[in-house]
Amino acid sequence: MKIDKTVIKETKYIALFVLILSVLMQSVFLIIGHWHYFVLLGNIWGAAVAIGNFFVMGLFVQKAVTQDEKDAKQTIRASQSLRMVGVFILVVVGILIFKQTPTRVAILIPLIFPRIAIMLRPFINKNK
Repeated sequence: MKIDKTVIKETKYIALFVLILSVLMQSVFLIIGHWHYFVLLGNIWGAAVAIGNFFVMGLFVQKAVTQDEKDAKQTIRASQSLRMVGVFILVVVGILIFKQTPTRVAILIPLIFPRIAIMLRPFINKNK
C-alpha cells in the first residue's frame, strides 16, 4: 500500500506539535524540579506512541475511503479497537520500563498532544 501524501502531511503536522508541546512539558518538569533524563526518555516514548497511533489511524482511514460504506465502517471500528489495544500495551510497557512517577506522567501526557494539535488546526489554517 502506498502511503497517501495527506497522511504524511498530517502526521508531520502532529509530530511537530507533539515536539513543541514536549519541549514545553520538559520545561515545566525542569521548573518544578522533577526533571531527570528518564523524564525525557518517557516523554520520547509517549510521543512516539502518540505519533505512531495517529499515523496508523491515517493508514486505516486511507484504506477506508477506498471501500464501500459498510466495509469502511468496519475498517474504522477495527482500527479504533486495534489502536487502543496497541496504545495500552505500549504505555504499560513504558510504565514497566520507567518506574519513576515523574517518568510515568511524562509517558502519559504526550498522548493528549495530538488532540490539542487537532483542536488548534482550524486556528492555524485560518487563512486557507
